[in-house]
Amino acid sequence: MPKNQLVQYKGGGYDGCFWEWNFCFYDKDGKWHDIASSGIYGCRNEEAWLAYKARADKNEYSAYDLSNDGWGQFVKEAHESLVVGVGKYLLDHGFFPASIACSECGQLTSCNELESTSYRGNGGIGIITEDYVCGECYSKYACVYCGGYQGKDYDFCEEYFCEWCHEEHCEGKEETIEEEKD
Repeated sequence: MPKNQLVQYKGGGYDGCFWEWNFCFYDKDGKWHDIASSGIYGCRNEEAWLAYKARADKNEYSAYDLSNDGWGQFVKEAHESLVVGVGKYLLDHGFFPASIACSECGQLTSCNELESTSYRGNGGIGIITEDYVCGECYSKYACVYCGGYQGKDYDFCEEYFCEWCHEEHCEGKEETIEEEKD
């Protein structure tokens, strides 16, 4: 059996989705683990995975050797939200020190320490999270009142509120202060 191998394969889907990426993993001892499995082709045990692999076309799955540069290859090929989700699983179970670069500063950051800052539709009924940033960038570029992430190019007011919190908490404040002085 393979060791330290992450596998991404076309699993089953759900209403509105024909298939979605599923994942399994062989640890350093060659023990198989189900990371995410769904629908009719989701492999919930190693026997199911081996049967799937025997009948599947090569373009229906990818194997990444995490002993070498397999993680870097996976990061380049898979969607960011999938990378972070799989990375969190590998970290939480002590299998691999998964990390990716922060979208803002580029600092290599553990997948467990990243925050998603945006989302979009995936063309179907699903939503994909994107643009993961480290905790430092998130706190640096978030509104101090609501915590909403604004990004490094956002022009905060002097109280460091976003535009919505500024309207709610700051506008009219200057007039009130002037009235109190009179």
